[in-house]
Amino acid sequence: VEREKCTPPLCIAVLRGILLCEKNNIAQTLSDALNDSYTASAALRFVRDIPGEEMTRSTASVLDKLAPESQISLLAALEDRGDALAGTAVLALLRKSDNAAVRLAAIRALARVGGPTSAESLAHIAASAAGDERTAARSSGWNGWGSSWSG
Repeated sequence: VEREKCTPPLCIAVLRGILLCEKNNIAQTLSDALNDSYTASAALRFVRDIPGEEMTRSTASVLDKLAPESQISLLAALEDRGDALAGTAVLALLRKSDNAAVRLAAIRALARVGGPTSAESLAHIAASAAGDERTAARSSGWNGWGSSWSG
């Protein structure tokens, strides 16, 4: 398929075929697809559906290499996966990014995939940040850690 003719439905079908043929390399194939503007939207559909730690590790490892719009989409997918293995990458992106929308998505994802070290960052944001970041951190709770906060 010529790249220029790869419409979203066609990209999804092609990527699905590649994934079915590359069963031993699914995570790397998806990571590569996330870095390609022609296949990124198709790849995001599969990130939520394919289980396993290697998938989480591979997709989280490309977070900081994506455009902000793709970062936001991948953060939502990682949040949906709920795998704590993504916590370190999400926290690193939160600390590094100056894009407000990316930071908000990272705060939401961190509440689900973070661990005890992430709790400290969320508490700091809830106490000291302003506006949407403060609201997101305060409303995030500690999902999955067995406790919650109110502010």
